[in-house]
Amino acid sequence: MIVGDINCDFAKAVPDFHTRRLQLSCSLYQLNQLIIEPTRVAEGSATLIDLFLTNEPENISNPGVIHLGISDHSMIFAVQSITVPKSGRHTTREIRDYKNFVERTIHSLHVDDCQNFDSLSNEDKEKIEQVLFLLDKFCVGDSFYHELTMITDGLPKSYLVKQRRSQLNDISNVIPTPGEADGAQISFTEMPKTRIQEFVKLHDEVDWSKEKIQIKISGDGAKMTRNSSFILLSFSLLQNRKYILW
Repeated sequence: MIVGDINCDFAKAVPDFHTRRLQLSCSLYQLNQLIIEPTRVAEGSATLIDLFLTNEPENISNPGVIHLGISDHSMIFAVQSITVPKSGRHTTREIRDYKNFVERTIHSLHVDDCQNFDSLSNEDKEKIEQVLFLLDKFCVGDSFYHELTMITDGLPKSYLVKQRRSQLNDISNVIPTPGEADGAQISFTEMPKTRIQEFVKLHDEVDWSKEKIQIKISGDGAKMTRNSSFILLSFSLLQNRKYILW
């Protein structure tokens, strides 16, 4: 049970964002809100923001509101049906009901009948990859998505989404960079300096005090996961058309 001033108005015809999120959570976890009267009554307004949530409404009777007048909030109440144990000993009873069990039906089931990602159409595959993108972008867990598929028609099955994630994870192997530079395979500040010195030494016939070293720097990158970004940088020494050093 969850009881208290939640500050989400369940009596409003058009609920606000926070109330909609709470209603969605109640739907996912099968929580019922039992109070139906306004709990905060003021001149010109009445709201239902003091809530009584339970996943066992059959054990709750006579929920209601008492307007005491000593606060701007009214008191909510309910009566819970409980059973008092007759003794201090607890009894565990295990029941297996085979009344509707049909052995022939169980043996006729085939694992191959379950869909797998590779057997889907291109349209369905694209839809699953779009779902994966959204789950990763907004850090949504698999448990939440599984519950969402149980109450929303048309969404890809959660096991298919997990299959595709495993396939994508097997494509690449992310390992730490082997270089000594922090977070990079090689030091981008030291490498151009070293290559320029080698280039100047190789072309000592040029008066470098009157020349400018021309460098072209290119870069590209991608965000691979929620907390991993990869950047690839390259440079070209364009002192002359026939002298290009990557």
